[in-house]
Amino acid sequence: MAVASKAAAPRGAAKISRGGVLAACMIGLLLALSFAYGAWTLAADRLHMIAVGLPADGTMIGHKEVRHTGRRGDYLATTYHPTFSYRIGDGRVVQGTTLDSLDRGEIRVGQVMRVVYDPSDPGHVRLAGSLEPGYGSNVWLLGAAALLTGALSLIGLLWRRRA
Repeated sequence: MAVASKAAAPRGAAKISRGGVLAACMIGLLLALSFAYGAWTLAADRLHMIAVGLPADGTMIGHKEVRHTGRRGDYLATTYHPTFSYRIGDGRVVQGTTLDSLDRGEIRVGQVMRVVYDPSDPGHVRLAGSLEPGYGSNVWLLGAAALLTGALSLIGLLWRRRA
């Protein structure tokens, strides 16, 4: 018969309270749900535009510049979202800014590109090339983050129950 002995923690080692583990796991589960929701909304928008979107030739009339900064205000990156003017099915000319970004060098006012717009909301426009087969990296990255964060949080909750 083997007897298990509990070794004392080294001096100065931080003890994690059961309440602290529970709080961290619950925050992790909330993050996982947020990541999953983000992946779902991106995928749903994409599938919606593929199903009901109508093609049009859009003329680039400008762009929206979005600067991304870090936690301390450090510059990380800038994305450029083109704004297009295009004619919809009833003959009206509509303007819309895409969610899809392009490199700064690809933004040229007057350039004509194929776009897809939502007939129920003509200002909602996507680049036709961005709706090619596959979901794109953002959906997969958010989905992977949701799975990883959720799995680690559930493991933490199970570990807490056993301890």
